[in-house]
Amino acid sequence: MVYETEKVKFPSTSTVKQNKEEFSPKGLSPGSESQYDINMEMDAEGNFKIYSTTSIKNISTDKWEQLIFYFIPNMFTETNSYLEKPSTVKVESINLDGKTVKFNLEKDTLTVPLNEKLEPNQNVVVDIKYEFTLPEKGLRFTKNENNYFLAQWYPMIATYRNHKWNKEAYRLKGETYHTAFSDFKIQYKLPKDLTIISSSDNDRYPSKRTGVLEGENIKDFLFHY
Repeated sequence: MVYETEKVKFPSTSTVKQNKEEFSPKGLSPGSESQYDINMEMDAEGNFKIYSTTSIKNISTDKWEQLIFYFIPNMFTETNSYLEKPSTVKVESINLDGKTVKFNLEKDTLTVPLNEKLEPNQNVVVDIKYEFTLPEKGLRFTKNENNYFLAQWYPMIATYRNHKWNKEAYRLKGETYHTAFSDFKIQYKLPKDLTIISSSDNDRYPSKRTGVLEGENIKDFLFHY
């Protein structure tokens, strides 16, 4: 049996080339712009004390009434089938431009109401003081024997798109957080016999017990002890 094939007309190479030259990719604005300055101290028992200062700029066209952060360490505080031991998390205080404010932490969503609406192109500085321990057999944020893996361990400001905060619920698989590329400065203090591997370009091996690590225009700042 013989079938008649359909005649398909393909565009000429000159037309394809012209269309490529006319195409100009446009990225979506993250809506929020941030810089992180974090002081991190770890003791010999694996307790972490964090003082995080985040400078946040509203680069959207809306006025903000609140800030929304991812606070993923809080997702490992309950006993689950895959955890050998849950983490502990305690948020001690949050300041906005030097003034203490109330906040709400539910699962991995940290909501900080603003005292005044933040206009487009304005900045606010958020100081968050908190403590945590790592879960055992967690996911990316975990302790495995004498190794400590810190991913998504700091309060991460969400992106802002389509007139709302672009915050999704945490999922175990895949990258479920939407944050902008940011600059980081991390001051750390370690107990003896530990060294650090991180996202910073100025890592040194073995690392000193105290130091400063920096990263420019990166998505996330990871630590491995």
